[in-house]
Amino acid sequence: SREEWFARLNAQPGELGPLMERPPQDPREFFRSWLSSDGAPFQSYFSHIRSWWEVRGLPNVMLVHFNALKRDPESELHRIASFLEIFVDASV
Repeated sequence: SREEWFARLNAQPGELGPLMERPPQDPREFFRSWLSSDGAPFQSYFSHIRSWWEVRGLPNVMLVHFNALKRDPESELHRIASFLEIFVDASV
């Protein structure tokens, strides 16, 4: 349950910092609150995205855009499989 998850989250051994507060119930209110606090109480959203963008040229990093997956899932999945060096049967 939601209450149990927060109880366990806030009872971790060696917990540092303030307890994690429960987010607003309304999804829109939660998103606005989360965005205005830059991803709090979790990692900064924008710092996280920026960290992947900074390493996008490394040979073991592949960025995949959700719109590309929606537009042409078959091609994108084959592109991902190729990147991972996974054989995908053409009939799949």
